[in-house]
Amino acid sequence: MPLSMSACYRILIVDDSLDDREIYKHHLARSRQLRYVYKETDRVDAALELCREFHPDCILLDYNLPDGSGLDLLERLAPEFPPHAVSTVMLTGQGNEEIIVQALKMGAADYISKGRISADGLCRIVYRAIEKRSLLRNLHEEQQEKDQLIVELKEALAQVKRLSGLLPICSNCKKVRDDKGYWQQVEVYIGEHSEADFSHGFCPDCMKALYPGIVEKISQKTPES
Repeated sequence: MPLSMSACYRILIVDDSLDDREIYKHHLARSRQLRYVYKETDRVDAALELCREFHPDCILLDYNLPDGSGLDLLERLAPEFPPHAVSTVMLTGQGNEEIIVQALKMGAADYISKGRISADGLCRIVYRAIEKRSLLRNLHEEQQEKDQLIVELKEALAQVKRLSGLLPICSNCKKVRDDKGYWQQVEVYIGEHSEADFSHGFCPDCMKALYPGIVEKISQKTPES
């Protein structure tokens, strides 16, 4: 599903510089593609709590924070917020290639050098990160639907298999033994293992055996062909 200009996408800014946070918001306000609302913090612990409350679409994450690093937050986010739930853009200084590689391995969607941030560049990277998150979410939902369908098909096949095998049936009373060893009337067993319903009546032979007088009267009233 394409991103919508009419929607407000949620951005969580995690940076210990108030000036930098204002710059990010100023740049993103110039976006011609998307509109944003913001939450801000400079702490790892607070960022994790905001993720639970605010459910951001994208996190702008600085590496150096007073109570840890951006990588610490990525590690703590992973169990609760996989890439299909939130996209993270790592903000790094120049010459931090090792940090960038590690961040990408830990689930960050992209990165940008703080010394090279421009309005166009930041808007493009944030748009791309949110678009990636949207695509991953759609794939995740499709996979969940497929998994559910597989479960339902397996259950249906198990039912068919149970009804297609040999049924232990009593030669005298015609009760059927189920897989737990209990004996049931055949209509009860089939009713529990299929969608069949039963309407009770008598076959002609049983009717003659049980109610011969009624059968004789019906025969007398029936004109011969």
